[in-house]
Amino acid sequence: MAKISSSTIDEVNARTDIISLIGEYTRLERRGSDWWGCCPFHNEKTPSFHVVPDKRMYHCFGCGQGGSAINFVMEIEKLSFTEAVVQLAKKTGIEVVYEGANFVQENPLEKRKDEIYDLYSRTSGTFHFFLTQSDMGKFAFDYLISRGVSKEIIEKFQLGYSPSDRTWLKKFLLSKNYSNEFLNESGLFSKKYPDIAFFSDRLMFPIFNRKNQVVAFGGRILHGEGPKYLNSGEMFLKDLLIELKRAKKFIFMEYFIIKPGMMWDSIHEVLIDKVKENVDVRIIYDDIGSLGYLESDYYKKLQKEGIKCYKFNPFYPILS
Repeated sequence: MAKISSSTIDEVNARTDIISLIGEYTRLERRGSDWWGCCPFHNEKTPSFHVVPDKRMYHCFGCGQGGSAINFVMEIEKLSFTEAVVQLAKKTGIEVVYEGANFVQENPLEKRKDEIYDLYSRTSGTFHFFLTQSDMGKFAFDYLISRGVSKEIIEKFQLGYSPSDRTWLKKFLLSKNYSNEFLNESGLFSKKYPDIAFFSDRLMFPIFNRKNQVVAFGGRILHGEGPKYLNSGEMFLKDLLIELKRAKKFIFMEYFIIKPGMMWDSIHEVLIDKVKENVDVRIIYDDIGSLGYLESDYYKKLQKEGIKCYKFNPFYPILS
């Protein structure tokens, strides 16, 4: 593997805001010119994690972890040195130059993933437009308002509406110069009938990762026949779970949501092994059947592990 040039490494260290970076994982408070917080690498109640922005360094007096922004990303995300530099460079808009080369080496899988994330975000924006500014989505918008959902919530969570014409989305995206092959692999269309949109005539809930990228959708039917809920396939579920495991300790995370259909193995791995002492669990339900199923399955297992569990419907009465 080609070696990243020292000039790129120096620029990444110089331009990375180490306070903002570490602040994504733990709450920091300013004391004079330095910042302090609870360490994201081990459990503690008294802050011993020290960040010195002038030196662009951090150090924990409890566990001994310390270093630069690159070291922090390597440890918290479990990445190699090269992977950490590339991730920070991308975040700060720095071109990665390798020794003996003047070009950026891109991982084709990561490139395709970013392209799909971008497609999902654009599609989410289109769905949001149909809900808030189009006659075709007005009934869905009026429904939300009638159930007590504010315009602020609709904007904050970028709720949307997918058109009833199941062929519209494919035609629209093709007109925006997306290739047919790319769209067929995107998860937005039926595998059996690739010109047919997976979601149609539904209230849409985009699902975001911690980088605020849309990585999946949930759709709720408001009238007519069909499954009450549809969810995107598990194309990026693994990535979301990896992000949960990498973060290790969710200082800002007060609860973790479980919805019907999530696999117990994934929930157990994330909650029991990583965040047991830091979160409560909210179990989504919307009818007696789901509630009974969850209570007999996840609820009792999580309670047995000593995790606080609460049953709730986060969108009630929207989804009831």
